[in-house]
Amino acid sequence: MPNDNSETVKWIAIGVVGVAALTLAYFGIIKPIFNAVGLTDSKEDREADRAIDEFRREQYLSSLPYSENKSKVTISQTKANQLAYNIYNAKSFYNDDEEEAVGAIKSAGTKINVSYVAFRFYQLYQRDLQSYLESFLENDNWSDLNEALDKMKNF
Repeated sequence: MPNDNSETVKWIAIGVVGVAALTLAYFGIIKPIFNAVGLTDSKEDREADRAIDEFRREQYLSSLPYSENKSKVTISQTKANQLAYNIYNAKSFYNDDEEEAVGAIKSAGTKINVSYVAFRFYQLYQRDLQSYLESFLENDNWSDLNEALDKMKNF
């Protein structure tokens, strides 16, 4: 019996040393090589991707794309006004309805339409849509919004 216990301890020690060696080899040697040849994203790459996504979101939550592509808008001014109204009223003093705001943007249909809603939002409420949304949307709402914008067609 004493021999079995020492044998078990020996194999546990070998396993721990083996896992430690594999971890060190992966993070110290393999992962940096994969990052260098572009097979995986480094921390800097992931941060750059987040910055690009944020730029895209800010671009379409402004009126600039609309002002350069007015003929490509496919919703009426009435519809854009209604969506802007829904977004504006989604924020309240005690109980924000973040899903209402995100849903209104999703229902615009295309990125140019979202930009048109941002234009109408500014016309109606003298507020920038991006900064207004930043005042009450949570991180998970931004994730939903980014995902929806990524799936939308440009025109």
